[in-house]
Order: sequence, then structure tokens, then C-alpha cells
Amino acid sequence: MTDFAGTDADQRGTAEPLTARSASSARVYNAMGGGKDHYLPDEEIARQIVELWPTVGRAVQANRAFIHTSARWLAQEVGIRQFLDLGCGIPAPNSPNLHETVQQIDPVSRVLYADNDPTVLAHTSALLTSTPEGRTAYLNADATDPDSVLTSRELTDTLDLSRPVGLFLCALLHLIADHRDPKGIVGRFTEALAPGSYVVISHATPDHNPALMEQVAEVYARGGRVNATGTLRRREEIEHLLSDRLELVEPGIVSVHRWQPGIAAADADLPDDAVNCYALVARKP
Repeated sequence: MTDFAGTDADQRGTAEPLTARSASSARVYNAMGGGKDHYLPDEEIARQIVELWPTVGRAVQANRAFIHTSARWLAQEVGIRQFLDLGCGIPAPNSPNLHETVQQIDPVSRVLYADNDPTVLAHTSALLTSTPEGRTAYLNADATDPDSVLTSRELTDTLDLSRPVGLFLCALLHLIADHRDPKGIVGRFTEALAPGSYVVISHATPDHNPALMEQVAEVYARGGRVNATGTLRRREEIEHLLSDRLELVEPGIVSVHRWQPGIAAADADLPDDAVNCYALVARKP
């Protein structure tokens, strides 16, 4: 495992006032992915990471493609009509949001986004559009406190947990260190889901290029006042995070740009050490 540090107003730590002086993991991710919703401290961290990892922008795009490919698969092939996106982050530039993807397939689909980064809260207007038949809502909550999500008015008004849900934990768990019990967090959410629900995860890894990812972790650790730490995990450690109640869907745990044929076809030529991120979908029987 490789430990790394998040930065002020980290979307998985205690939300602090939004300032231009401190970096945010959500804004750094936005900068690396070609977005415009960031400040100079975020740009500086992103610049250093791009210098070390020139393909990081394509890795971000591949992660977003996985989110929408898996969401489409759940909506079209499985028939899921309820979605909970934890740690949703800032809406992606030039890319549909999750609710737009699933409501295009079935307008009655219902989506609850949750995050606790002040920057994300400031962009909720982009997340709250919806079809007349469906529903889209946003919850300002910390995913490391599952009960605060599961007992919220926003959740009970949006989702029916007695019916299957697609739970998205993408680019989230590597921001939660072992001492915060990420396996227990996944287990608590899984316990609350109805049979037939699915859990979708993407997670950064040092497996394919340990030296590079160690350097990336150091850049994050130097990038401002630190208030949250996370952990880059190997494949078997990511699998360990899954609840015993979950069954992996084929093709199992693979690089994020290789999950399901046809995902991010433009990036099919990328080697795994250019992406450094795993993806999986698991079913609760």
C-alpha cells in the first residue's frame, strides 16, 4: 500500500471554507481532466503530476468513461433505475453527468449525488437538472459516515432502498485511509442495499508503476495544508474492500479502460501503467 495525503477541503475530509489559497482533491482532479473549475494551487499540483505522469489526463477520461459505460450497462442490461453516486466530484467538462446518461435510457431513473467538498456544492445546479418523470438530488454529506447518508431526507425522498440500487464509489476509496475503515464503509452501504443491487468502484493503484505512483503521492502530500490521508491499493487489497455479500461481475477487477468490451475505445491502446487505476462492478445477490 502507498499512503498519500489529500489537501484542504478534501472531498472526503472535513469540509472547510472554499479559498483560493488551498488545494482541493476535487479541483486538482478537475484540472488534470481539462476542466476550468480550479485555482492556482490546484493547477500547480496538477502541473507537477502531469510532468511526472503525462497520460494522467487520459486516465481521468478513462475513469469517467467507465462511470458512464457501467451506468449505461446497469440501466440497459440490468434494468437498474436508482443510482447513488458517492463522492461525485465536480461535473465533468464536455461529458454527460451520470443522471443524464441513465435518464436518457429511462426518463424515470432517479439519482442521488453525494459529496462534501464546498466546490462540488457550488456546482450542484449542473447536477440537479432532471427529466420531468425522474428525480435528481444532491446531498452534502461525508461518505465516511454512511449513516449520515442512509438516514438523510434527501436519500429517502429520492431512492427506495427496498429496490435495487446502483452504488457508485468511483475515485473515492483511495482517498480513505485504512484507519478510517474503508472496508467497513463499503460493508455498511452494501448492507443497506436490496438484493439485486450493484456496486461500482474505481481505485488508483501502484501495481503497474510503483515508483511513479509514489512520486504522485508525494506531490499530493506537499500540495498545501494536509487534513486527510488516503491509500493507493494493490489489486488484492481492493478486492479485500468488498463485502462478503458481493459477487464480482465479469471481467472482474481490471484496468479502468478495459472494463467491458468497447469502453473508451480510443484508449484501448493505452498500457495499464499509463492509467494506474482498477475498475470493478459487483452484484449483491
